[in-house]
Amino acid sequence: MLKASFETSVSKRIREKLLSKGIPFKVAAEKAGIPAKRFYRVMDGSSSLHADEVEKLCRVEELELNPTELLCP
Repeated sequence: MLKASFETSVSKRIREKLLSKGIPFKVAAEKAGIPAKRFYRVMDGSSSLHADEVEKLCRVEELELNPTELLCP
């Protein structure tokens, strides 16, 4: 249960950041090199976010995602 809660909170923080910056999920997925369909499943909580995907998202400058903030709020 802790694992699911952790994954949900990371996805939630990413979702909140994208919404606050007005960046569509599709754009974030494309820039990070994550298939849009997969990214939507992660954002709606039906799929888990992998560590390499967190890294890809954090490398997209305009998203301004900090891995420390995502993983250790």
